[in-house]
Amino acid sequence: MEIGDSFLLKDPSIDEHLWFVITQPQSDAEGLLVIANLTKRKDFFKDNSCILVPGDHDWIRVDSVIRYCDARIVRESSLDALVLAGSLTPMTTASDMVLAKIFAGAQITDELPPDCRKILEDQGLIDR
Repeated sequence: MEIGDSFLLKDPSIDEHLWFVITQPQSDAEGLLVIANLTKRKDFFKDNSCILVPGDHDWIRVDSVIRYCDARIVRESSLDALVLAGSLTPMTTASDMVLAKIFAGAQITDELPPDCRKILEDQGLIDR
């Protein structure tokens, strides 16, 4: 997977959110990358650092936010395995404009886990 890719898990009982890949895979052997999910804005008012609206991505039907507090680091190979198993559905890639909004929000939020923030900083996607 590449930066900007988005996906859904096939089983909505596990997770029904749209996820975005927000870093390139690390160049180390593990190929770690950061993913962050989208949730309806009305459901999650605590962090409005990145608001996405209908038209920003074809999956978005209502005003939504990136839920930075749930961002996580995963292995690229784990996501690839989920695709091969049919457990993950790739969705439309995020536009440059959406990625810019996600990075701007990541820059200002206090909710992004420190280990995720470090990868974004190391890749020059947000400032230190």
